[in-house]
Amino acid sequence: MARRLEIELTSKVDDETWTWRAAGARQPKGRLAGKLLHKGAKVGDVVRAEVEDDIEGIAVLSVLPPKTKRVEPELLEIFAPVERQPPAPSAAPPSDRKPRARAKESGDRARPDRG
Repeated sequence: MARRLEIELTSKVDDETWTWRAAGARQPKGRLAGKLLHKGAKVGDVVRAEVEDDIEGIAVLSVLPPKTKRVEPELLEIFAPVERQPPAPSAAPPSDRKPRARAKESGDRARPDRG
């Protein structure tokens, strides 16, 4: 199953073969065909590659050109807020119940004697 990996081109062996390593790694990992690379590829380029693991190691199937930097900054578009209705009144409807009697100053409720 193929997966994407960022690779760095480490050296050009001959006109048709390049060595590569995972971006940020120390040692070269494998070789790839020069025909997979974009024109103007040079040592040190970091590109995205589609790779597949097999018995002999990692095989590079295809290489995408490096990402280009944007000239203009990336902007977020801000939309005006939608006009909202005022919130409904939060006052509770009048109640038929009597207000609770306040507890004694000690805070204890009157309890019947258990005896």
